[in-house]
Amino acid sequence: MLKIRIKLLGLALCLTACTAVRSAQPAPSPKPALPITLNGSLTLLCSSDLHYQSERLQSQVSVVPQMIYNEAITAAMLAQMQEAQPDRIILTGDLVNQGDEQDHQKMAAMLRKVNETVPVRVIPGNHDLAMVTRGEFANLYHEFGYDQAYSRDPDSLSYAELTDAGVLLVLLDTNSERPGGSEGTLSDATLKWLQDLGEQARQSGWLMLTFSHHNLLDHTVTASSDIVAAADTVKVLLEQLNVKTHISGHRHTGHIQTDTAGAQSLTEIVLPMPIAWPNTYGRVQISMEGLDYTQETIDVAAWAQTQGLANPDLLDFPAYSVQAQRQVNQSTLDSTLKNAELTPEQRQLMEEVFQRTMFSYRQGQLDQIRAELLAHPGYQAWQALGPDTIWKRWLQALLTNEEQSPGDHIHVEY
Repeated sequence: MLKIRIKLLGLALCLTACTAVRSAQPAPSPKPALPITLNGSLTLLCSSDLHYQSERLQSQVSVVPQMIYNEAITAAMLAQMQEAQPDRIILTGDLVNQGDEQDHQKMAAMLRKVNETVPVRVIPGNHDLAMVTRGEFANLYHEFGYDQAYSRDPDSLSYAELTDAGVLLVLLDTNSERPGGSEGTLSDATLKWLQDLGEQARQSGWLMLTFSHHNLLDHTVTASSDIVAAADTVKVLLEQLNVKTHISGHRHTGHIQTDTAGAQSLTEIVLPMPIAWPNTYGRVQISMEGLDYTQETIDVAAWAQTQGLANPDLLDFPAYSVQAQRQVNQSTLDSTLKNAELTPEQRQLMEEVFQRTMFSYRQGQLDQIRAELLAHPGYQAWQALGPDTIWKRWLQALLTNEEQSPGDHIHVEY
């Protein structure tokens, strides 16, 4: 069998990017498969949670300040992706923020221009179905995967596309039947469709790569609504089908985690939200040498220059975006620590360790300084004096995890 190697980076405030490994009960052994045969290489550029919105609301801007420039960031990202000329651009849901048809039409128009030279593939997220039906979504985005599908699930908006490279891309609609419901689910009928596809892939020697909006694995402090209901069942099925990598979104933060079940493992890559710092998207390269996942930074400043814009935030976007993230972090600190009885020095130390943890986590570099932060007097102050909130638990969960590893790439052997 071909050995495929994989190099692979929420909460409303966007926690980001490290790798965790968890063990589960042994799953049934997968059925023997024919050797995977690839017919050349395949490059995918992937993003999730664009949250395009033409009408901007202050309440949303206060959560993600860069939201006021969501149209510019989206345009810059799509232009950068198109210029790179990948084989596919894949967007795993929450294309728009409010879910209204007008924003869907504007998003489809932007994607249509890219689709002229690079095939774009989409699936819906929970925000996308808040104000349109599944049928209306399929009509709005029919040329972005549904018209080209190798197979479509009659029970949902899930579909699969077989690429010339011999990679079967399976895009799963994990949305609730409740309009706009944030919870994730897959019906028994969809799971049966997925199982049948997996059998075809196994018999044909295709490499099967799956996508969804909602997550399959628990990522540190993931809310229950982020995870697909009966995720353990889905996870076992994917392991039986020899699926090694699943790509999702929904958390508004990049994260990578591997679940091990006996001799089998499933790595889930959660894609970052492009409008939030560090403003990145994912790159997947598949070849006979393996599958590599890395991240690319959106060059908003270069795009703004080509557009002749004069907005200083856009022209110096890296500085603007990092400062916006720092302010969000500080706002969280202010609300979390407002009633804590702390000396000025204790508060300064606690703020320092929080800011450093947040930034290194989002950059996928927490593994490099985890031990240093764990010994930081600010962390000790959090444990002794910090209010019992999700942020105290978040710091503890991250900094006590001895299995932290880089979050902007990963290497997995099949």
